[in-house]
Amino acid sequence: SDEPPSPGLTSVSPTTPTRQLDPPSASSGSLPVVCIVPGWICAERCLGAWGPFLASHGIVAVTIGTMDPIRDMPYHRSVAVLDAVAAMKGENARSDSPLCGRLDEEAFGVMGYSLGGGGVVIAAAKEDTGLKCVVALTPSYGGKIVPDIRVCPEGNQGVPIMFLTGDKDEQAPPEEHGKLMYDSTPAPTPKLYFELSGGDHGAVDGPAGTHTVHHLVPCCPGEGRGGGKCCCLGGFLCCCLAAWAPSMQCCWGIGQPTATYDSPEARAQPPGGPGAIGGVVLAWLKLWLGRDERYRALLTDPSARPACAAHMETNLSSVSGKNSPAGPGGEVGGGGG
Repeated sequence: SDEPPSPGLTSVSPTTPTRQLDPPSASSGSLPVVCIVPGWICAERCLGAWGPFLASHGIVAVTIGTMDPIRDMPYHRSVAVLDAVAAMKGENARSDSPLCGRLDEEAFGVMGYSLGGGGVVIAAAKEDTGLKCVVALTPSYGGKIVPDIRVCPEGNQGVPIMFLTGDKDEQAPPEEHGKLMYDSTPAPTPKLYFELSGGDHGAVDGPAGTHTVHHLVPCCPGEGRGGGKCCCLGGFLCCCLAAWAPSMQCCWGIGQPTATYDSPEARAQPPGGPGAIGGVVLAWLKLWLGRDERYRALLTDPSARPACAAHMETNLSSVSGKNSPAGPGGEVGGGGG
């Protein structure tokens, strides 16, 4: 991208060509940080709705892009998001940075969407990253023919991880990707699985939970596989443009935010509509980055299970992580489908 980095970020890593910084407008004390990496053909603005939403709750959010949105696989996206983490720690130490001394270096997390979701699963398996939690949004292992074998949830180094999927996802079906990753994550690792009822591959692109994969690229009206074909055609055309001219990587289909953050749904707390996914992600971040144990009950109490959950499962009641003693555990409210 030819866009300059946001003010206050003086260096740009070769793996993260753009960054959008959303700091909380007013806060006291040290701030937690979440770095967010997108998926295939997506520029950083595709997940832009998460930034202001998290910032409004006191979390510094950094959405990034990658050098090659078309060819970058989960591994490359893991490198990019960890570069962003290192850059933000650099900002915390730089004397003339507006964030100097304001960031809590013991409260860094990462989020990733699709191939970026696979990337943050890889990041969770790396040693000495300092990550305190991970959120994988409709994560993908990569191509069906040649998946990225470096996506190895079995190697998680004890970093708490949440998997957010949709039960109508055709690009990364949960049973082949997100749920499989959850099941493969070692039992001692705090983990949570949330499957959005009616959600497809694009539903998690923002905290409102109301958009679909068809918002990512131009497509003809309609839903289901017919619309999907047009969506794929639009994506193919965008890819051709982006490959021909890197400046086109922020074309309409690749670069636009795909979900609003300021709707009532986005602010909803469980049990609510699709926007409850914003509340669940926020609760996860508040638990592990904010070290606030009150959110554990919100994520484990069956009576607090959002109505939009087709399936929700966690081991938080039986695995303490680093915040509290352990207790009895199990699934949240049972499986929904």
